[in-house]
Amino acid sequence: MFYFRRSLFTSFCVLIIVMFLFSCSNKSRTWIQTQELWAIDAQEYKRFGGELSISGDYLVTGAPNDNFKGTLAGAAYVYTRTKKGWEHQSKLTASDGSGYDNFGSSVSISGDFIAIGSPWSSSKTESGGAVYIYHYDDNRWREQSILSPEGNITNDHFGTGVSLDRDRLLISAPGVDMNFGNEGAAYIYLLKEDEWVLEATLSPEDLSFNDEFGNSVHLFGDLAIIGVSSHDENERNSGAAYIFQHNETGWIQTEKLTASDPKIMDYFGEEVAISPKYAVVGVPYKDSSKEQTGAAYIFKHEEEGWREIQKLTLADANEEDYFGNSLALEDNYLFISCPGADTDEMEDVGAVYVFSNIENEWVQTQKIMLNNAEEGDVFGGRLSITNHTAVISSFWKDNKEYSIINAGALYIFELK
Repeated sequence: MFYFRRSLFTSFCVLIIVMFLFSCSNKSRTWIQTQELWAIDAQEYKRFGGELSISGDYLVTGAPNDNFKGTLAGAAYVYTRTKKGWEHQSKLTASDGSGYDNFGSSVSISGDFIAIGSPWSSSKTESGGAVYIYHYDDNRWREQSILSPEGNITNDHFGTGVSLDRDRLLISAPGVDMNFGNEGAAYIYLLKEDEWVLEATLSPEDLSFNDEFGNSVHLFGDLAIIGVSSHDENERNSGAAYIFQHNETGWIQTEKLTASDPKIMDYFGEEVAISPKYAVVGVPYKDSSKEQTGAAYIFKHEEEGWREIQKLTLADANEEDYFGNSLALEDNYLFISCPGADTDEMEDVGAVYVFSNIENEWVQTQKIMLNNAEEGDVFGGRLSITNHTAVISSFWKDNKEYSIINAGALYIFELK
């Protein structure tokens, strides 16, 4: 009996110590800045960092105002992780690029494929748009395909949003006319034998004139979420987001998300993110006690469908913070940008808030700001995260070393 009690007591002590160490480990882990990246050919107002996507050891960022192939023709930059850190690997431009294409307005990377949107491209029709697919082959990124759907017409803006996950690609075209004009549509392509084949065209039946379905998109496996922030669901431009799921019959709409407290011109759906358990919708123009402080709504996937479980706002919110402007969701971490955040001395320096899922509740665990922050940096313009590595853009950051204003920069953060 004595030995049993001692063994039980010892096991209990070990359990307490393990729980304590686990708790301390979780609490002590924080996101630490490890690197600052600039374009190798930095220039003013390039909008370097205007879009971001990271996957494994590769990172791609758009610079839609790059002038290499003409005024605002656009470009994208690829970085790779090495033993020395993140290093520039390639600068990508469209093979048929020209002025005002804004190539790089949207980017997405998955494995050895990159998709880059050029929504103002006039290669087929004026501002009809196009998406360029690059494949990493023989130690270089090669342009593999140029996608543009049949019937692509003027001002469709195909490529406004892109989201790539393994062998599937989601592309939005908010300017597509279905019945009334500018309702918008989204397209899903599937990679088959080295060719990207159109699998589905998505456009909800309750869209109306100038909804512009597809202002934001995110694809995760068999789930797709698409924002339509100009939709008049409860109030004018209150906004909505639609969830689609792939099953044996194809892609079907399973849910329409709206805010529990819709207001006129909220633009719910300006930004979206999804995982098998959670969907997050950014509403950067949401008013609270002050105008356009922003908010983010979290929905959980349950047996009955997707249910709103939390509305996230900031305790230190100020006017025109635009909290919810960009989202990055992975496992139990959620990054939400606040590019309009101010300090006591400076305006629009920007900040990023990190939320952790603790017992099914999303709790703010960190606020990230730059140590070298300056007025007008707009840190947190865009976000992306993978495998405990996050990248955050500050696309109006000045390059002091070379005296280039609004050159734009990227910041790498690691979970330590």
